[in-house]
Amino acid sequence: MHTTGDALAPPNHESAYCTTVGQMGNGDLLIQQFTAGYRTASGTAVNGHCTFTSAQNIAGIDAMVSWLDTGNRPEELFPATLGFLPGYVPPPWPW
Repeated sequence: MHTTGDALAPPNHESAYCTTVGQMGNGDLLIQQFTAGYRTASGTAVNGHCTFTSAQNIAGIDAMVSWLDTGNRPEELFPATLGFLPGYVPPPWPW
């Protein structure tokens, strides 16, 4: 899981990681999910390093357990209703 506005570890790091994993022939063992962060009770967007909601953290853990238990990729366990961004592709690695 990664936030799209993470200035400490920008999402393009995930792009480089995905490329490397794929080049090693292990792309089927990687799932990357992104979120835009969360909103405070007053509606202020909070976007930074690891600004996941409790529900997003639980979804990530549930997805890992499901994948281990069933052998099926758990993409459906990261719904937009929890603030995930299905289909988001991080920008390419710049170097």
